[in-house]
Amino acid sequence: MGLINFGHAAFFGMGAYTSALLSLNVGISPWIALFLAGVASMAFGAFNGVVSLRFRNRIYFVMCTLGFAETARMICRNWVSLTRGVLGLWGYPTFPGISTRVDYYYLALVFMGASLFIMHMLAEHTRLGLIFRSIKDDEVLTEHLGINVAKYKVLCFMISTFFAGLTGSMYAHHILLLTPEDVLASTVTVLAIGMVVIGGIRTIVGPVIGAFITVIMSEVLRMYVGIIYNLVAFGFLIMVFAIFIPGGIMGWIRRRIA
Repeated sequence: MGLINFGHAAFFGMGAYTSALLSLNVGISPWIALFLAGVASMAFGAFNGVVSLRFRNRIYFVMCTLGFAETARMICRNWVSLTRGVLGLWGYPTFPGISTRVDYYYLALVFMGASLFIMHMLAEHTRLGLIFRSIKDDEVLTEHLGINVAKYKVLCFMISTFFAGLTGSMYAHHILLLTPEDVLASTVTVLAIGMVVIGGIRTIVGPVIGAFITVIMSEVLRMYVGIIYNLVAFGFLIMVFAIFIPGGIMGWIRRRIA
């Protein structure tokens, strides 16, 4: 829909903590907690969307999501009795039947494929996707056609946060240690936005390409220049793409083909 979520880390981290806490304190299977994590993130996404998406000026949405993410981080950092704060939450189980990194790789691969398929079908082959694209292209005209723009904005945001919650849950049950500075930090949001900017906006495949480039580059730079310079280099790369290749890699490929 063309909305930039600067609070992505909040919903990713919320899914991670929800799934871990349900598995640890309630004894729910991680497979069930995976879905509940998505629902929890979606519920908070609905609340955040209702508050921030009522206005046409999208700067309000950006500021609200950014503020929500920082609020979530501080709550998890200071609610020590529940999340253990900066000491980290640990002791919860991994997914039953997933015992090795190879197993987890194939699980993540299946999850990625299913997510891309669902998003593609939703965006290209449903009336809902058509409405989303219409709002992105011309919000005022879409509203004049009798479509409740605010409702569909919130719905789009809820779908996005649902997938963020699922991803956070998968991350939690793989890493098996959660801290607010790990899953709720602004770097999570920056990485997500960077993947889109580098790979190409308004595409399904672009962010996947951006994710591969981002992760590989991040790991290589971490070995040679450390975490701080790694973030500096990544920020510089985002600036280069935003200024000189605004459509990302997929946009550049399309222009070359055309």
